[in-house]
Amino acid sequence: MNIQTVVLTVGVLAMGLGCGHPGSVGTGGAGAGRPEVVAQPKRFTQLVDGFSSLLDCQGATQGSVFNCEHEMVLCPNGGFTLLLTDIMNEGRYTRQGQQVDGALEGSGDAPGRFTATLAQDESTFTSAQLPGSHPWNRQLLSGAALTQAQDTCAAMEGRFWW
Repeated sequence: MNIQTVVLTVGVLAMGLGCGHPGSVGTGGAGAGRPEVVAQPKRFTQLVDGFSSLLDCQGATQGSVFNCEHEMVLCPNGGFTLLLTDIMNEGRYTRQGQQVDGALEGSGDAPGRFTATLAQDESTFTSAQLPGSHPWNRQLLSGAALTQAQDTCAAMEGRFWW
């Protein structure tokens, strides 16, 4: 057996054992090795602490580059983006029912791992690991916002960590 055969064999075994990729067997997904993910990008926002409303935050920070909301987008390919400050965090998630388990790829300002629980109607989620005391609320995506989210999700597949 030469080196190329060994590498190919190890690579195929790793894919078959579900070594981290959301599309792999063994990642806790739904049916025939396919993970359970969202059908379309889902965007959630959370008002940053210290403010009672988005308008209150925008009025107090007018003219600055301060982000008044945290943002998370769950992607149909099993990836996610998470904006807590001015750093775009990216990673992968798996989902079983209403539970979402995320793992950050690379460095950033988000926790390395988090668990979120989606409401039955998927309008909100909670997470003990993510910062903030306000609820995470789903924002409906359409038109340009949906296209932007789809493009962001697709672009992740070209990252070195994918």
